Amino acid sequence: MTSARGKSTGDEAQLDFTFQDAPAQPGLPGLEGDALAAWREERRQANEALCRKLGLPINHRAEVNLAQGMTLRGYLRLAQEVIWIQGSRQTLILAVDAVTFRLVDVESAVRLDG
Repeated sequence: MTSARGKSTGDEAQLDFTFQDAPAQPGLPGLEGDALAAWREERRQANEALCRKLGLPINHRAEVNLAQGMTLRGYLRLAQEVIWIQGSRQTLILAVDAVTFRLVDVESAVRLDG
């Protein structure tokens, strides 16, 4: 039995999560011991890989034409971290400077820097 303070009052033991003691994450240098940060970095890399696979000039200066007729010029980046949906074009949110839009709204994108 466990008390309201989480202390064991009988034969049961209270389990503790110690995220500080998480093992190093292979392939993600600088994130050793921080499993949450490593997971977020892994998700960011997966989303960027999806953008590259679709031919988007992610993390570069670009000209992006949206389906609504708007043309944006600036630095194309991920605007929002998509946590649960893997590789979905419906939920990926991008940005050019301060303007955000969904991937499905992109009509074309051209890299402007070499």
